[in-house]
Order: sequence, then structure tokens, then C-alpha cells
Amino acid sequence: MNETEAGRRYLVPVLKARFPDIYLEKIPGSPFKKGMIDYIFCLDGKGGIIELKMFDNREPTPLQRKHLTDITKAGGIGLLIIIEQNRSLTCQILKPSKVILKITQALAATVENLS
Repeated sequence: MNETEAGRRYLVPVLKARFPDIYLEKIPGSPFKKGMIDYIFCLDGKGGIIELKMFDNREPTPLQRKHLTDITKAGGIGLLIIIEQNRSLTCQILKPSKVILKITQALAATVENLS
């Protein structure tokens, strides 16, 4: 399973089911936009970005890391989610918040459904 498939089959359905009012949008990829972030979201009045990675490609590119840092500096939420080989999650949070806690708890509660 690659990052796109994991997002489509797992991340998006879980978050939309758990948070019906979430705004969650996939940022389309392009060979001309290497390093773009995977998702933008808004939940409970807080906006942010999500970068989704698989265990075999866990490091964000320098540009993805810059996006995560910049959004956090601007008051938003930057979240890096890594789906590990055993299907557990590793979440790197640049600045903890209640919204991030809700998202990570929702994802962790359903991680066993990822196959």
C-alpha cells in the first residue's frame, strides 16, 4: 500500500466518519509540485496540514518539512503521520493542540482496520 492508497482507504474515511464537520482535502500531486503537502484540514476552527508517510519512506522532503514548520509558526497545525510496517501509527506533532489530540486518537482507535 502506498501513501495515496492509505489516505484514500484509511485517513480520509476515518476522519470524516469521526468528525462529520471536518474540512479535509487532498492536495493533488504533480511532477511540477514536488514536496507539496498531502492534505489540508480545518476542525473546530483550527486549520492545518497533514503529511502522510509509509514506513519505507518516512522522511518528509525538505520542502514538506518547511511547509509543516511554516504552518505551525503561522498558528496552524502541522502533522506528520507515519504508517509503520506493523500498521501502527507514529505521529510527529510540531505543536500540540486539542484538535491534534482528537485526530490522533481517532486514527489510533481504528488503526487495526488498515490492511
